[in-house]
Formats: sequence, structure tokens, C-alpha cells
Amino acid sequence: MLKLNSFTVTDEKTHPTQVMRRRATLSHKYELFYRDPLNPVQAQDAWITDASGRKYLDAYNNVVSVGHGNRRVIDAMTNQAKMICTHTRYVNDELCRLSERLTGKNEGNNEWRSIFTCSGSEANDLAMRVAMQFTGGNGFIVTDHAYHGLTALTQAITTSMTGYLELSNRLGLEIATIPSPVGKNEGNSFIDGLQTAINDMHSRGIRLAAGIFDSFFTSDGLGLTPKGFLDDAVRLLHDNGALYIADEVQPGFARSGSYFWGFQTHGADPDIITMGKPMGNGYPMAAIMFKALLDDYIMDSYFNTFGGNNVAVAVGHAVLDEIEERNLLENAHIQGEKILSELEQLKESCVNISSVRGSGMSIAVDVVTNDGAPNADGAIRIVEAMKQRGVIISTSGVSGNTLKIRPLLIYTNEDTNFLIDQAQSAVRTVFS
Repeated sequence: MLKLNSFTVTDEKTHPTQVMRRRATLSHKYELFYRDPLNPVQAQDAWITDASGRKYLDAYNNVVSVGHGNRRVIDAMTNQAKMICTHTRYVNDELCRLSERLTGKNEGNNEWRSIFTCSGSEANDLAMRVAMQFTGGNGFIVTDHAYHGLTALTQAITTSMTGYLELSNRLGLEIATIPSPVGKNEGNSFIDGLQTAINDMHSRGIRLAAGIFDSFFTSDGLGLTPKGFLDDAVRLLHDNGALYIADEVQPGFARSGSYFWGFQTHGADPDIITMGKPMGNGYPMAAIMFKALLDDYIMDSYFNTFGGNNVAVAVGHAVLDEIEERNLLENAHIQGEKILSELEQLKESCVNISSVRGSGMSIAVDVVTNDGAPNADGAIRIVEAMKQRGVIISTSGVSGNTLKIRPLLIYTNEDTNFLIDQAQSAVRTVFS
């Protein structure tokens, strides 16, 4: 997955000095976007400025969902850093208040507990360990093009990258992959695949620990329908003694335009919720929330030097304040609906666009050949054409032919109109 839309060094052209310096000193396993890599030097609100002064509308970086250079977040960060920044072994009422605010976003009567970490990878790693400890199992079910992180445990279930099976074998995990609920494999087929995976594990004497799914199946290409299918999946997992881990790193924090969490759009009831990226708007913070009955299944105790530190807590409150006070959930709905509507009209006039789907500020567009086959090359050409027109997007999906569009929650009408205009122009140019 990390290689989608990636830059490749060739001998056919002279590359910028910065790029060659990067290759001379950094691991070659780092990736760069675009055929001509972007060199951003400044950003404000939904716009990024490169070293030449060219501006780009950010329709990809969900990390800064309440905007680049957000003044409330910056002030919270700097003011707290001036006072104190230490760890969770000291009493901090604001840490408790942040946990209360986050758990208050959940529906139902369950009691929840929180642990704060530094990354979504770390949160998912801890979630997996809790699930194994609670169930006594080592079996996990994931979709076939998932991304859940880059710790040892989480990379072992990151099926969008090569080597996950080799790693899972070394770690003693049993991993079952099922078709993602996208396209012909949407929700109903997803449930069938889940049942098949559960039956297979049972037949081999493997105890199931959890199913872990991004609630929007973002890296798989965005799977949203039929409504309620994820809730059916959760009941199936529970009926077979397994937990459901809702990976909300990408769909959470109001991105759906309807609910705070992505899983709420399905009416699903997770046992563990993981989050990261957008909750700090660029500050490295993440968290895991779990039903209180799981608290005793964290081995020994837990400590993280930087997770839940005073600055992270202040930033977390600032992000929630922005979402709530600026009504960004509703804004995500309004702007997302407008983008979807215009892209649907574009699909009707272009045979090379087979599907448009989305929820709020998570939008996917499938690009195909004239005979309907997945067209990864066409998708990349659109991404490059969008960049030339001043808009940043990327690709996703098993076949790499899905445009991945993730506008910031703070989009204005002008931002949305610019995105739509450039998308229409790029698609028509690529397939003219």
C-alpha cells in the first residue's frame, strides 16, 4: 500500500538534489509521493505551499483534519509546553477529562476505559494483545488489503504490504484474510467470507482472538454498504468468542459527516476502539478505548513516557473543541455531499469512472478501462493531473485503481468548488 502513487528513481532524468541527498542518507524503504516529489515548506488551513511558492489544496492528509496551522491547536500546544510536560504517573485532571470526552462519544451503557499512546500502530498493537489475553486465542481476521500499523504485531496483520504472513508465522499468530467489502465483494460477501474464515479456524483448532477492521475499510478502497453489515459481522465474531477491534484511525473524529466514529454509521458495537492521527492534528498522539471488563486483561501494568503527556492532552482537547464549536461534523456532511454529487455526475459522463462512494470527507472513485477492468495506471494519471492542477489526492484498493480523496473537515465552499473543478478537468484530460 505504501508504494501506491510512489516516486521511483530512474536513470532517465536528473532528480532534484534534495531527492538524491535523501537516498544517500535515509533508508531506501522510505517512500515519496508523485513522479516529481512535492517539497512543502508551509501550510495553512486546507492549503500547502511548496518551495517554489505554488499552493496545493490538501485533499489527502487526514492527520490535520481541523486544518494546517490551526491556531487553537498551536496555542494549546505552546501554552502547555511553557507550563509543564510530563507523564501519566502523576495526577492530571485534564487527562481524565479528555478520556471522559472521548468515551462520551460512544453510544450505549457500557463503561469504558482509556489508555493514551503515541501512534495508531501502538494503539492497535495494544488492542491485539488485550484480545489475545482475554480470549486465550492467537487468531485474527482482517481484510485482504488492510493497513493497521507497523509494529511487529500490526504489520503482521497489514495485508496491503508484503511479508505479513512470514512475520505472523514468526510471531506465532494465525491470520485469516477475507475479501474487503468493496465492489462485488461488498457487505454480504464480506459476511460470507467472515463465516468461512471462522469455520476454517475452528476446523484447525485455532482459537479466534479478534476481527480487526477499519470501520470504513479505507485502505481496501472504502467499503460502506449495505447499511448495517458491519454490525452483523460483530455479532458473528461475538457468537464465536472473539472481540471486535474498531480501527478508527482513518474514519474517526467526525470524518463520516454523520457520527463521531465510523463504526456508528453501521450501528456496530466494538469491544475496543483504536484511534490516532487526527486526534492530535499533527501532534503524535493516539489512544485505545475498551470496555471496562477488558481492563484486567492488560498484562501487569501499562506505562508510556510520551502517551498522554500534558501537551498531548491539551492538544486533544483543542481538537475536540474545534470539532464541536465549529460544528465540523455538519460541515463534513455538507461539503462531502456536494463533492459526492458532483463526482456522481462526472461518472455519468465518463465510462472510465465505474463507481463513486463516500461518507462525509471519505470519498472513493474507481477508475476502469473502457471494458470495465481496474485501471491503476489511469488512477495514477488522474492523481498526477490533479497535482498539476494544485490538488493533492492519492490511490488505494487491492488493484490500486481507486482514487483516495480525504478532504479536511474545515473545507470552505471555495475549497470544495476548487476540488470539484480540478477533478472534472483532470478526468476529462486523462480520458479525452
